[in-house]
Amino acid sequence: MTGLPTPDLTPSPRQRLAAMLSVEGTAPFPLDRATLSRLVTRIDAVPLFIHAYTFHFHLLDEVWGPGDLLDFAAAHGLAGVQCHVFDAGRRSLAAMAPADRRALGARARDLGLRWHVEVSSTTPEDLGAALAVAADLGAESIRCYPRYAGRVSGILERVAADLLWVLDRLGPKGRFRLVVEQHEDLTSEEMVRIVKTCADPRVGLLFDTGNMVNAGERPMEALRIQAPWVRAVHLKDVLMLPDRGGWAQFGCRTGTGDVPLARMLADLLVLGEETPQVTAIGLEEEVNYVAPAYRFPGEPPDPVIPPREPSLTARLPGLSDAMSRQIEHRDALAQLQWVRTMFAEMRALASAIIEGQE
Repeated sequence: MTGLPTPDLTPSPRQRLAAMLSVEGTAPFPLDRATLSRLVTRIDAVPLFIHAYTFHFHLLDEVWGPGDLLDFAAAHGLAGVQCHVFDAGRRSLAAMAPADRRALGARARDLGLRWHVEVSSTTPEDLGAALAVAADLGAESIRCYPRYAGRVSGILERVAADLLWVLDRLGPKGRFRLVVEQHEDLTSEEMVRIVKTCADPRVGLLFDTGNMVNAGERPMEALRIQAPWVRAVHLKDVLMLPDRGGWAQFGCRTGTGDVPLARMLADLLVLGEETPQVTAIGLEEEVNYVAPAYRFPGEPPDPVIPPREPSLTARLPGLSDAMSRQIEHRDALAQLQWVRTMFAEMRALASAIIEGQE
C-alpha cells in the first residue's frame, strides 16, 4: 500500500529569520527585499569595536594598557577600540605623554583601526581631558554620560550646557563627534531632549543594550525612542531583575540574558538610508556587573536623581586576580564568537530570502 508523501515541515528561511527577529509586543522586522539587501550589506561591513570594559580587570590591575586593546582588535579583525581615557590607571590614555598618544594613534592608522574615547561625566574638566586625548590619538568620537544629581530638569539643562561648551571649543569645523550614553538613571525621552537642545549634527546618542533597564524601560521600547539619534552602540546582555518596583541589571554572558540582541542589532544596522547611521558597535561584555534600579513607576514628573557612585563588576570570591583575568578573557572571546555566529546566520537567512530560496 502506497502512503501519501511526507510533507516538508522544515521552516523556510523567511520563517526562520522572522522567528529569529521576533520580539513579543514589537512589530515584525520588515522582510522586504530592499530592507534585507541593506541588512546583508551592513552585516558585511559591521563596525565591531572592542570596548575597554570587557577587559576591566586587565586594565584595573594595570596588566594591560590601551595598546593591548589595540592588539586584541587587530588580532581578531575588529574595526577599532572604545577606551575610557582613565582606564588602566598609570597606563591610561590620560596618563600618557602626548607623544606616546600620537604614536598610538599612528599605530592604529597603520593597522586600519579607529579610536573612540570615553569619559564618565559631561563636566568641562572631564570633557577637556577627553578632547586632548582624542586630538592626540586622531580619534573620531568622544562618549560621555550625565553624572549629576538633582532634579531631572536641572540635570538636562546642565548636561546640554556642558555639551554646548565643548561644541564652542571645537568650533564649526571641529571634527569630533560627541555621543551621549543613557547610563542607568535618565529615560530615553530625557536623553533625546538633551540632543534636541544641542541641535548640532555632531551630537548624537550612544545606545547601550542594557542600561535602559535601570531607568524602568524595556530594551525595545528604549531603542524605538532613541533610534533616530543613535550613532554608536555598547553591546552586552543583562538579566532584568525586579528591584523595589523597578529593575536592576545583572550582567551575563551575551546570548543568555533578557535582551533581544538579534532583533536590536538588525534594527540598528539598517538605520540610515544611504550610509549607515551607526558607526561603531562596541563589544562590552560585563559578566557579573550589577546596577540597581534608579527610576520607578509612579514617580513625580520631575524626580530627583540621588548622588551615586559608578556601578562596577565585583571579583568573584575565592578567585585570584589572575583567575579573574583569565575568565574575563574567555568571556570576551565567547561574546565575539556569539556575535559573529549570530550575524552569519542572519546574513545567510536574509540572502536566501533575497535569492528566492523559500
